[in-house]
Amino acid sequence: MSRNTPMKYRLLAAASASLLATACVEHRPIRSGLANENVYLNKTALTNPDDQFTQAGDDQWLYRVTVVGASSPNVVGDYAFPGFESDPMLVQFRFRSDALQVVDGRRLQEDRPLDPNDNLADTDDNVLFEFAGQHLDVKLRESLDGERTNYLEENTEADWEVRQTFKMDFASTSMEPITSVAWFYGEFLHECATPVATHLVPDTYRWQTACTESQIEAEYKGRRAKYEAALAGYKSAQTALSAAVDADIQALEADVVVAREALAATASEEGTCSSTGEETFGFELESTYLLTVQGGCYNMTTLANGTGTSTIRYHYSFTRPKTGAYVGEGDDQVFKLRYEPEEIGEKELRNKKYGVFQLLNLFTDHEAGELGARAFAKRWDPSRADMTFYFQPGFPERYKPFFSHIAEATNAVFEKAGATIRLKFVEFDDGGIIRHVGDMRYSFAQWHHDIDTTRGLLGYGPSAADPRTGEVLNANLNLYNIGMDYYRFTLENFLETTGARLKPEEDKAWEEIDCAEGSTVAPGDESRCTFEKTQADQACESAADADAKTACLAVATAGLETCKQRPRLTSALFNEMRRVMNVPDEDVTAQKEDFVPTPTHPDFAKNFHRLLPELRYAEPAWNSFVWMTGGKSRIMQELIENKAAVADFEKKLGAIQANLNPFGPHALGSREGIEAQVNFMDEFRDWRGLRDRIVQDEEQLLALTNIEVFDANDAITAAALSSRRCITRPGNGNTWESDREFSSRVVNDIIYKVAIHEFGHNVGLRHNFYGSVDAKHMRAGETSASVMDYVSPIEEASSPKGWGRYDELAIQHIYGNEAARTEAMAEDVLYCTDEHRGRSPLCRAFDFGVTPAQIAINAIERYDWLYELRNKRAWRKFWDTSGYAYSVYDAVFSIQRMWHLAIFDWGGGGVQSVLKRLDQVDAQTDETASVKTDQEYDEISVDFYNDISAAVGINIAFYDAIINQPAAFRNYQTEFDPFYGDVIRVGIILDKLFATFAFMDLQDISAYNPNVATYAAMYDAPFGAQNDALAQRVLDNMLGANYDTFPWFKYYALNIFAAVTNSNLVGNIQLRDRIAIKRFNRAEDLEAEFHEGAIADATRSDNAPQIFVHDGKEYVYSYLADRSWHLVADRSRSPVSYQFMREYNESLNSNASGDEDNFGLKILLAYYEYFNNFVGF
Repeated sequence: MSRNTPMKYRLLAAASASLLATACVEHRPIRSGLANENVYLNKTALTNPDDQFTQAGDDQWLYRVTVVGASSPNVVGDYAFPGFESDPMLVQFRFRSDALQVVDGRRLQEDRPLDPNDNLADTDDNVLFEFAGQHLDVKLRESLDGERTNYLEENTEADWEVRQTFKMDFASTSMEPITSVAWFYGEFLHECATPVATHLVPDTYRWQTACTESQIEAEYKGRRAKYEAALAGYKSAQTALSAAVDADIQALEADVVVAREALAATASEEGTCSSTGEETFGFELESTYLLTVQGGCYNMTTLANGTGTSTIRYHYSFTRPKTGAYVGEGDDQVFKLRYEPEEIGEKELRNKKYGVFQLLNLFTDHEAGELGARAFAKRWDPSRADMTFYFQPGFPERYKPFFSHIAEATNAVFEKAGATIRLKFVEFDDGGIIRHVGDMRYSFAQWHHDIDTTRGLLGYGPSAADPRTGEVLNANLNLYNIGMDYYRFTLENFLETTGARLKPEEDKAWEEIDCAEGSTVAPGDESRCTFEKTQADQACESAADADAKTACLAVATAGLETCKQRPRLTSALFNEMRRVMNVPDEDVTAQKEDFVPTPTHPDFAKNFHRLLPELRYAEPAWNSFVWMTGGKSRIMQELIENKAAVADFEKKLGAIQANLNPFGPHALGSREGIEAQVNFMDEFRDWRGLRDRIVQDEEQLLALTNIEVFDANDAITAAALSSRRCITRPGNGNTWESDREFSSRVVNDIIYKVAIHEFGHNVGLRHNFYGSVDAKHMRAGETSASVMDYVSPIEEASSPKGWGRYDELAIQHIYGNEAARTEAMAEDVLYCTDEHRGRSPLCRAFDFGVTPAQIAINAIERYDWLYELRNKRAWRKFWDTSGYAYSVYDAVFSIQRMWHLAIFDWGGGGVQSVLKRLDQVDAQTDETASVKTDQEYDEISVDFYNDISAAVGINIAFYDAIINQPAAFRNYQTEFDPFYGDVIRVGIILDKLFATFAFMDLQDISAYNPNVATYAAMYDAPFGAQNDALAQRVLDNMLGANYDTFPWFKYYALNIFAAVTNSNLVGNIQLRDRIAIKRFNRAEDLEAEFHEGAIADATRSDNAPQIFVHDGKEYVYSYLADRSWHLVADRSRSPVSYQFMREYNESLNSNASGDEDNFGLKILLAYYEYFNNFVGF
């Protein structure tokens, strides 16, 4: 019988052999009456304890479900995608008359043998799910006279309890497979699609028995030898490929494929013995889902393709890990656990230093009568021999060498830490044994090539830990082929936009153009500029005469200076920011220095580093130990409801993006019109709150499963290190990288970074979003001190490969001996993670920069440069603009956290008080530490205030610049092709709407420090005198309505301002008067309040602005003839109204017809009177 014979037939063959041994039919072949589609389970093997490799009486299994395949395009890719897996669960099996039940193996409360008072007789098992089936015996048929025949059949003569076999119906299961991820997960998926069919995938049921090392060696030694013989040729082909140049790659890849096929021919399916020694069985089910119309899981791809169903393949894996062994003899035998769990206290200091995933082992505390827990570190056993990852079938050969580098870097850290474990990557059929993805005994490195089977992932690095101990038994490193070409494209596009060298000779390929060794096309590259200057000088030698040569050399010299320049921040957006910030023209450098101050205190970096740990604010709802009102239950109870509410408002945003008026047909100045605007403002506020809550919860859920999502809008501020390079051609000088070489290098760099990040999760590391601000521990060329950070793949692509300093120390602490741990704890690396990401100002994903001002200006540059890709259809055949609102929303609102940092933490002496407290604490244990004087702390704080003040100013100016972008530069209106109806360019009306709300509206500051909850407006608390003046200028700009936009939008800032300043949440109550207008129905009433002749003074023929003076104060007067209204505004008290009326008067009086549109003036008056003259508004 072949090794590839399915296990169910091997088991039946074994049963048949035992029957033949006692029968008189050995001269006749067995005839089988068993259907080959049936699967027969040995009931005893499932339910009896394994006393050989586990403690006596242990009948528990570990169970996990993994998605191992999906149809494409996958309409349920948000929920079930290749590689996605559940956490392992501890389970037991039991049988009922018509079902195999999988029950929860966990028990909160134990029945202690020595305590007669804690009997659990009425505590039933918790059934997780079950499969229907039939109990039977597989026997040779007996004739009527009792003689056994050679016909093998199913037999049900005995009672069902004593029948030895269970024929399982895999299609009849009580629980949809995806529910194994979490009990509520299936409901989420069913909002989107419903399961319509489930089947067992043919030839996927397998069972291997527990075996000793000697049994394993006996069964697999022969095939291992054959495999090793073929492996040498495969390794040789791999080595040749890794050293290949561009021209040789395709041929050498073909050689590797041939060698790989020869190697695969020596391997076969696993035999009777489990190759790891652990008893295991598994199978695969495929489920087909039908989309629901209301669920919204369809997208552009599935709609264009007409896809309404998806088929998902799930691998069910059950295994009994070897937990230890009995030692001693006779009655002295004791069971010794193979692994001792690493327990971590709830508030141990190391939790603030290094992030390791933890597993809560829950129990009933018999002493307190309450729920108790022990938190175990999720880690591999440091004392085991190896941590083996297998490349899945079809893993791209060109990427495999990356993993050798990761293994070398990791093993160096293990060795330094004193751990014996070593990492290695081998083929899935290593040793001649074929292994299958989803089998819980094995760890895999997987490459998912089809970009339409997922929600758009870069990587995913789950690990499977024993819930009893936290020991990681298996992990999977998933890489997804999405975004790679996009990152390469955006890199080159960005560099060219900001001054990178365009192709100097358009009629030649890049690789045919000479260049200077070591140079790049990056802006200002010294080697390239010098090389091009030399070439230009040489060309001048052939000039016609001395004068021509002199002129030629002058041009070459000017070209050198131009080449060295690195123009940045030169768009209309940044020019408007400079204008409103009053940056003098002579000070403009077109660099970040125009906006970001340079620290002057020598210890600024040191003190900045010390402050950062004090700025970590966790989301209370995600605390594991304290249940709070509106806490974790909210996620399950409200997520779907909140999504529906958010989707309703987003329809309105979509209509605005499509150039429609959200306020309907109402006149803006009417009561109905104003109420429509106020209602929209309330809806916008609600949408923001729900949207931010949903995003934070989803990010946390993804983070807990180690999923890294691809987002095209994060690949922006490209690092010049990744630009096209000049390389040496053996025997052919130096030329530029070809398009293929350049693309391959960038993509390879990105894949490496994603791979080591996901492998970090595999070994237990959590995210560390403080890596990008931990400048102290960054090495040369690094953008973060941790690979567990999220930095844009483009920004970090060509940074040094390997672990960051934080990662090395974290691994050292998790896996090291006592000395290694002590050394790691003495370091002051920075750490914050997913619970802090939503609230902490500098603990964010995809930030670039260290100080608040650096981060803010980089974020704005990212927004600005992305316009060409975000707003224009350009090269796209299909273009999905549905995510536009979110991408702009994040760009506009996310940097407001720098303002929160200013007003709640660093303002009012906050920097000084924290540094003084830290010094006082240090002085208690360190004789060299001292507490400084208040004056010294004030001097230290200057750089902090300068930087945060700059960050807030950048933020305010950014909002002004968005509002004031002219339509000729970036049109506010979305442009459609009139004949075909496709969007050609998305207008920036939503950008302007968000900027207006960000600056004008009250900001709900409840998602910052959980001890702070308030409302504030930027113009009411701008932080510092300089920003106060800036905020007033921006306020007047927005209220003045002199910018390009739709008529309905033109005065909306006034409406928001009037509503906000008439609330009790604004500190400066005089702000409301900036738009105040006094309205008089009779002229005599006006002159009674001011003075007789005031109107005559204002309407003199030589007084076009219609200004008059009363009691030393300047006023402006306007008369609206169509309403018979006399209007007056105070220049000092109401500068916005004053300017509105003055400009109206000047325009009216310069118009020969004496007629002028007074709509804007009426709107201003209506807003002011609506909120000031009516009770309750």
